[in-house]
Amino acid sequence: VNATIQPGELTVIMGASGAGKTTLLNLMANRTKPTFGRIFLDGVPFDQINDIQRRIAYVMQQDCLLGTLTVKESLKFAAWLKLGALSKLQREQVIEAMIEELGLSKVRNNLIGNANQRGVSGGERKRTAVAVELLSKPSILFLDEPTSGLDSFSAESVVGTIRDLAQQQRTVVATVHQPNSEIFDMFGKVILMAKGYVVYAGPAADAVNYFGGLGYRCPDYTNPSDFFMKLLRMETTDQLASLKDDDADQRSEEFITHWKQQGAAYADPTAPPGGLRPSTPLCGLRQQFAALCWRAFVAIFRDKMLFRVRVAQSIFFGVLVGMIFLQLGYDQTDIYARAGVLFFSIMNQGMSPLIGIVHTFPAEQAVVSREWFNGLYTISAYFWSKSIIEIPFMVLYPTVFSSLLYWIVHLNPIFTRFLLYTLILIELSFCATSCGILISALASSVEVALALAPAVMLPLILFGGFFTPGSALPAWCAWMRYGSFFYYAFRAVMCNEFKGETFNCDQTPCFSTGEQVLERYGFGDCEVAVDMVILLAFIIAFKVLAWLVLRYKARKWKAL
Repeated sequence: VNATIQPGELTVIMGASGAGKTTLLNLMANRTKPTFGRIFLDGVPFDQINDIQRRIAYVMQQDCLLGTLTVKESLKFAAWLKLGALSKLQREQVIEAMIEELGLSKVRNNLIGNANQRGVSGGERKRTAVAVELLSKPSILFLDEPTSGLDSFSAESVVGTIRDLAQQQRTVVATVHQPNSEIFDMFGKVILMAKGYVVYAGPAADAVNYFGGLGYRCPDYTNPSDFFMKLLRMETTDQLASLKDDDADQRSEEFITHWKQQGAAYADPTAPPGGLRPSTPLCGLRQQFAALCWRAFVAIFRDKMLFRVRVAQSIFFGVLVGMIFLQLGYDQTDIYARAGVLFFSIMNQGMSPLIGIVHTFPAEQAVVSREWFNGLYTISAYFWSKSIIEIPFMVLYPTVFSSLLYWIVHLNPIFTRFLLYTLILIELSFCATSCGILISALASSVEVALALAPAVMLPLILFGGFFTPGSALPAWCAWMRYGSFFYYAFRAVMCNEFKGETFNCDQTPCFSTGEQVLERYGFGDCEVAVDMVILLAFIIAFKVLAWLVLRYKARKWKAL
C-alpha cells in the first residue's frame, strides 16, 4: 500500500466492509505496527520520531465521551490534561476558541448524554469528540467512520467541519463507508480499497474518469460513491486484478522520494528541524489526579438520583430492620435476635457497595483506554482517583444506616460501642468496595461483572460465621472462613456488642454472659482491634490486586 497524504485537503479512505479501511487507518495512526514497510511524516520515518503518538489525534468510530459531562466540561477536562503548561485563563481561551471553531456554541452547556439521559445530537457529539482531540494542536487528525450512525444532515455537517479543519493546513484522514454525493463532493482526495488492495489513490474529482478509463463508466445521475462500492465488492481475483494499480509496486520508491522532496512545501514554517510541530508537554501526576477527581465528582453529583437512592436505601433499611427488632431486651430469645440484626447489618453494608461499584471499570473502559493511549494520564492516577473519590460516600452511607438501626434496636447502650460499631461498618464498606473494584477490574464487560459479583459474594456470606460456627464446619472447608471479610466484620461487631454484657437467665441451659454467647459462635478469643487490622489488610490487598490487574489490561489496550 503506497499513498501520499498532504495537508490542506481532506483525504478519505473508502471501501466495502472488510476492505481494510480501519486497518490502514490504524497503521497510519501508529496504533498498529506494520509487519513490513515504513511510514513517513514530512520525510522522517515514524520510528525515528520521538513521541510520535502525541503528534497524532485519533477520533474513534464510537465517541468515547462521558455522558454525565457537558460539552464544555468535556473540553475543560481534556484541556486540563493536554495543556497543563498553560494557565487556567489561557486554557479557557483555547476552549472557547475550539467551541467556536467546531460550531458548538449553542450546546456548550448541554450534557453529552447517554442511554439513560438525553444529551446533544449525534453530530454535535461527534464534533465534541473532534474538538477534544484538537485541543493540543496535533500535526495529523485521523477519524474512523465519523459519519457512522448519523442522519444525512448531521453527516454533512460533520464532514463539512472536518473539511474546514483540513483547509487550515491540517493533515486530516478519515474512513467513510458510503457517503452521499453531497458529502463525496467535499473530499479532496480518496483512497479506494478492496480486499486489502489500494485500487485508486488520487483526487476525488478524478476518480470517476480513472475508472472510466479502465472500462467502468459511472452511469449518469449516479452517486459516485455508490458506483465505487459496487465495483469494490467484486469478489474474483481477476476482477480485483483489473482494478489494482499495476504501477503501484514500481512507483513504491518514487512515492517515498517524491514525498521527501515535496514534504517541506507542506511543513509548518514554525516547526523545528525535521518539519515536526512542537507538542505541548503533558501535565504531571498531581494535575492528572486533580483533573480525574474533579471529573469523577462532577459525574457523581450530576447523577443526583443515584445519590438519593443510596441515601434513601440506608434510611429505609435502618428504619425497617429497627422496627422489626424494636427495642430488644436481655432475655435469652433476644440474644439470637441481636446476633441476627448484627449479621444483617454486615450483609447490607457489604453487599450494597460491592454491587454498586462492580460495573465501574467495564463501563468506562472505552473512555479510559482512549485517554490513556493518548497519554492524558497514567493508569495509576485513574485508579487511585476512583478509589479516593468513593471515600466520602463510603463513610456517609454506613453512618446513616448505623445511626438509625443501632438506637432503634437498642443495641449496647455505651456510646463508644456505637462509635466502634459504626467504624466497623465503614471499614467493611471500604473492604466490600475494594473487592467490587477488583471484580470490576477483572471483568471484561458490565454483564460479566454483574455475574461475577454474586458468585463471589455468596460464599463469603456463607462462611461469614453466622449460619454455621467455625467449629461446626467440615474439616475440609473450615479454613475457608478465614478468606471471608464478612467473617472478620461479623466477629468484630459481635465482640463489640456482647463483651461485658449480661443476660437474664431464668432457664437452663442459658447464656448468662456475653462471653458465653461469643464462645457459642466460636468467637471466644475475639479482639475488635485485631479484626479491624485484618479488614484493613483485605482493603490493601484488594486495592493492590485491582491496580495490578488494570495495569496488565492496559498493555492489551495499547494493541487495540
